[in-house]
Amino acid sequence: MKWNGIKNGALLKLIKEHNFDCWIVVDKNIPYQQNNTTLPCPIIVLDVFRNTLKQIKPLVPEIIHTLNSTPGKHVIVVNE
Repeated sequence: MKWNGIKNGALLKLIKEHNFDCWIVVDKNIPYQQNNTTLPCPIIVLDVFRNTLKQIKPLVPEIIHTLNSTPGKHVIVVNE
């Protein structure tokens, strides 16, 4: 979507405008930077050592489980 370089606050506005179902990120600071009561959708934070497919791929089952079982608009951290 060519959203590289857009700050988190502006990203959240774009996510709301485009009706995203969920935002999956590796930025571990998101829970401390955003007001959880105004989120446009759930945010899943991937707590990985490195942002690589090798590190993220094992988390896919937990991500899917979280998406299917966690209603609401809040931040969920998925760990390695």
